[in-house]
Amino acid sequence: MRTVINKESILKRIHFFCVASLAGLMCAAAPQSAQADENLLGYTIGAETLPQGKSEAYFWVTDDQGKRRGSYSAQQFRAEAEYGITNSLSGSVYLSGYRHSYDCGDVGCAGP
Repeated sequence: MRTVINKESILKRIHFFCVASLAGLMCAAAPQSAQADENLLGYTIGAETLPQGKSEAYFWVTDDQGKRRGSYSAQQFRAEAEYGITNSLSGSVYLSGYRHSYDCGDVGCAGP
């Protein structure tokens, strides 16, 4: 019996493993205290810098579901690690990913 390897399935598993590993690493490196915060106007990032030697970590997950016909599912993941290099200079690293799945059914995606 021959085993068929699905490349897309393997890539999805690798992507999930990377995102889960990063989330676990960020949780393991989390400070003793945490504070919730939000960006101005939803997606706008403020211009404040961190004090020298301080760090912050953010993790966003956005989930979109549903459509008029068929099925639709999209997830967006974004992780950020920020560090205060000096009192007037901060550095950040972002890691972004997404998952997108849709099926319009027999009638197709075009139309009302």
